[in-house]
Amino acid sequence: MFNNYTTVLLHIIVSVSLLFLLVTSIKRFDVVKIAFLSIIRRWQLSLVLSLTVFVCTLALMVMGGYFFHSFWGLSESTIRSETGHFQIFAKGFEANKVKEPWGYKLSNLAIFGKMVAGDEFLSKKISILAPELNFTGVLSNGDHSTTFIARAVVPEADRKLSAFGEVMDSGNRFVSGDKGVALLGKGMAQALDAKNGDWLSLLTNSPDAGMTSLDLEVKGITESFSKDYDDVALKIPIESAWEMFGDTIVDKIIVLLEKTSDLDTVFSHFRKKAEQEGLSLEYKTWDELAVYYQSVKRLYTSIFRFFSAVIMIFSVIFITSILLIMIMQRTYEIALLRSFGSKKWAILRNFLIESILLGYSSAILSVIISIGLISIFNIFGIETAPPPGSSRGYVIKLMVLEQPFFIIQVFEFIVSTMIMSSIYPAVRGCRLQIVQSLRRG
Repeated sequence: MFNNYTTVLLHIIVSVSLLFLLVTSIKRFDVVKIAFLSIIRRWQLSLVLSLTVFVCTLALMVMGGYFFHSFWGLSESTIRSETGHFQIFAKGFEANKVKEPWGYKLSNLAIFGKMVAGDEFLSKKISILAPELNFTGVLSNGDHSTTFIARAVVPEADRKLSAFGEVMDSGNRFVSGDKGVALLGKGMAQALDAKNGDWLSLLTNSPDAGMTSLDLEVKGITESFSKDYDDVALKIPIESAWEMFGDTIVDKIIVLLEKTSDLDTVFSHFRKKAEQEGLSLEYKTWDELAVYYQSVKRLYTSIFRFFSAVIMIFSVIFITSILLIMIMQRTYEIALLRSFGSKKWAILRNFLIESILLGYSSAILSVIISIGLISIFNIFGIETAPPPGSSRGYVIKLMVLEQPFFIIQVFEFIVSTMIMSSIYPAVRGCRLQIVQSLRRG
């Protein structure tokens, strides 16, 4: 969530403060002990500071957990309902798909299945290979007509690819051997006033015969996360599309893995294997295809960074004010130490040690308590209303435990904020005039 420069800066501040605390503990453990006792002696103000740290920690972890869950849900729904983990195209497809949409198709499909089946590593990691043909046209029931974006799919593969992000509003999914049937998006079904069992006529452009048509029976109505997609979505079995076009061609082969974490290794291995087989192909991973996901991720990351900056400003102002109050309460104590020969550096060191101890202890407790509260929240969960552009809500989960590096970043952020807030009060405390401070005391 934090950018690279911020992360490096947080690492430096935390590392320097730990080194400073360690060196002081070795050389002057009595200073660390006195600082700890001073925190306990002024427990009221220490408690206020700790509560401030806790509120900031909880706010960051809740927001970050929500965003991480949104990223995960959107990525998995995109992968398992639309893009797969990566897609295979004929060489030149991307550059020529508009000028020559029928000139760059994959046709020799059996070789891909044999290639995966003959490789022990790929056969274990790859869940399905799903050929898909896309085309557009007009769908009509005789009284009404509407445009569509069709996906011709393999029934068995589609059941897996649609399991995550698509539900059946009515009817049934495709099964092996289905022909002449269709699944409509909910919005399209409403536009045509179509129900299960109705017959529709499909009209589209073929590569050789000009306009071609196909009669389809509505087998089911689907609903996805995107209302816009449901308004134009049409699925038919790929066998029906091949019969209509007179050729066994596909635009792409969607590759779905068992685990998303295996993507890099499987993708690299698959490309090497395809080169060995002499196949001239193009590839795209899911994150290259998921434009909407990338936009959402950039937006949420920007919001989190802005929110973090606001929290830091608020924390620095509030914590600095509390520490200044603590300094003012100890004016007489500081003056006595200075009158007994303590150097300004020693006073500054004492205050910094107190702030570091208070910062680390508060941050550790805040992170632990925040994780506990978030875990309790995740047990119950809250279902949201459908977000903009979607037709279904979802249960909120705060994905914090799944992101240990983020927890470390929040911890470092809180500790660094506490340390930066203590610098001005500590400098001001060590520069107090001895005589005036004794008179006030």
